[in-house]
Formats: sequence, C-alpha cells, structure tokens
Amino acid sequence: MIQTLLNLTKYGLKNETYPFSIDNEKEFLKLAYESGLIGIIFESVDSSKVSASFYQALQSLFYNFIGKDNAQLALIDKIDKLFNDHEIKHTFLKGAHLKQLYPKSYFRGMGDIDCLVDKKDINKIGKLFRENGFKVSSKSEEHDVYSFKGNMVEIHRTISHSLNKKTEAFFKNPEAYLIPIKDYKYRLDYTYEGVYLLHHLSKHILSSGIGLRSLLDISIFFKHYEKEIDLNKLTNYLLSSGLDKFFEIVLYFNQVSFEITSPFLDKDFKMSEQAYTNLLNYLITSGIHGKGVDFNAMAPRTVHESKVKVLLRVLLPNWGNMKMMYPWLKYIPILLPIAYLLRWFKLVFLRTKNSFRKLSKLSKSKQDKEELKKLFNELGL
Repeated sequence: MIQTLLNLTKYGLKNETYPFSIDNEKEFLKLAYESGLIGIIFESVDSSKVSASFYQALQSLFYNFIGKDNAQLALIDKIDKLFNDHEIKHTFLKGAHLKQLYPKSYFRGMGDIDCLVDKKDINKIGKLFRENGFKVSSKSEEHDVYSFKGNMVEIHRTISHSLNKKTEAFFKNPEAYLIPIKDYKYRLDYTYEGVYLLHHLSKHILSSGIGLRSLLDISIFFKHYEKEIDLNKLTNYLLSSGLDKFFEIVLYFNQVSFEITSPFLDKDFKMSEQAYTNLLNYLITSGIHGKGVDFNAMAPRTVHESKVKVLLRVLLPNWGNMKMMYPWLKYIPILLPIAYLLRWFKLVFLRTKNSFRKLSKLSKSKQDKEELKKLFNELGL
C-alpha cells in the first residue's frame, strides 16, 4: 500500500495515468489523505481500475483540495495588495511559495499562509487586518495567527525559532537575504531559502512529526531553482547550519521514492535500506505535521528533553509567549500568576480532550523515544 502511494505520486508528478488497481482502497484513501498527497494523485488514478465508491470518495477530497487552493491563492493576492497599498514590506514563505513550483498549484496543499514582515509593522498589520475582516486567533513571540473566511494566516516576525545554536545563529537575520520582487513584495535568496526549508523540515521531524509531502518539497524546490542555486554558498550554509548530512538524506530519499534526481546529491551517497525504511515508516505514521491518527506527536519532543521539561513548557510558557497570549501583561506584569491560572483553566476545561490526549501520549513515549533517538542519529539531527 505504501509503495502504491509512492508510485502514484510519481505518476502524478509526471501527469501520467497509473495503469494498476489499488488494493485495500479504504486504508489507502486514509493514507493518501493523511500524507497530504490527494492533490497530486487523483488525476493519475484510472477510474476503470478502482471501485466507484473509492473513486467518488477520492474525487470529493480532491474537489476540497481545489476549493481550498483557490481560496488560498485569492487570499495571498489580497494580502499582497493590502501590504503593497500600505507600503508594508513582505515575503511569502513555505507553502505560499512552494505552490508555484509544482506542476499545478493544488498539488501542494497547505494548512496556512506564512508571511515574513518587519517587526515594526506588526501593529500596523494588526489594525489593517481587523479593518479588512481578519480575526486574531493567537499570538506568540514568533508569529501572529489570523483567520479569514476559514483560512489561516501566520504573520512572522522572525524565522529563527530553532532547536540548536547553529541553526538559531544562521537564521537570526533573514532580512540580509531578502531580494525585491515588485513594489513591497520580496523573496528570500533561493540558496538561503532552500536551507531554510530544510531547517523547517528538520524542526518538525524533531518536535512534532512530518509527512511525505514536506520531504518532497525539498527536491521540488532544488529542482526548480537548480540553475539559481549557488553551490559554494549552499555548501557553506549547510555546514554552518549543521544540516549537510540531513540534506543528502532527503535528496536520496526522494530519488529512491519519487525518482527525482538532483545535481546536489553526491553520486556516491548511499542510505542503508534499514535507515530508509525507518524514515519512511516515520513519515507514513506521522502524516502532515504529526497529525496521523496512529502517531505519538509528543514522543519526538522527549528525545532531547525530559518528559518533565516538555510538560513544564506546555504548562508554563516563557514570559515572551505569555505576553503574546495575554497582551495586558505588558502593562501589568505583576499579574503573571493570574495569566498562568487562566491558561491552566483553558487547558483543563476548554481544551480538555486535547490536553488529556497529549498527556496520555507523553506517558507512553518511552519506547517511541528510543526508536526515534536512533532515527534522528541516522538523519544527522
């Protein structure tokens, strides 16, 4: 079943029809959906080779992908116009950019729209968004999250949230790598952006899980910008961020899984069959950003931190995040204990199921921790 998904994805990327039937259709549909690959595979499925009920269910999910894709593209244009009209420098990140690189934009679904802005414009953007129908969902030190007609937007102050000192230092100043496109719209230097995408991928693998689609993104990006990537800079960036081994593993994995070759992969590089299988199983179980129903999303966090530390970070966020969650703390910091009580009340009474599910998974993470520790070592993370 997993191999069928990989094969169908290859056919989808090449815009070719998959000439075989699909075994265990119900489980396959769940797998394809959790992996975020419906947009790629649907048009390659031969309706004469599968049951009518399966095809209809797949088609329904595909139309949902199309609808969300259209809404997100329209919202990206709306944000771009708003920011240009109000002289706000902005850079669309991750999925909002990656969508443009796939054969069709709906091949690459995304949960939210990410946009990097200057810190000084945060309040201006908040006012502008409120005036234009956006609603605040949450705030943190890294980004403010807004919703607009069911679509989420993350306005980033920084991209430097990291899991080690090397990457934190490397991504501390993205402004130095911005290149103007038109008006107030910018992009990141492609070499720097490629390493940023790799860093973001590694962060999710280490903290909450990640699916096949996010690994595929890396090879799609480097394939598209193959001629624009500066090899010397890329080598230096990878070494500076400590992601050199992980980069080769991702390229090798995509070459084996999806037949996407890359000049940036050392022709002599090899990944052991066991390491490949371990990574594939992790990605399949995880689903997009660790949302697979059988995945313990708390386990990765315990590899580098104790369960107690993980739990304390959930219960007692740092001062910066608490100020974002409860803005009034900026003016009355003495009320921090009250803010913590409000947070605990919210976790226990308003998010009861989610909170207890996380605690349950945290308590069961010992065996998962040992397996993940071995995997992360194999990945060079």
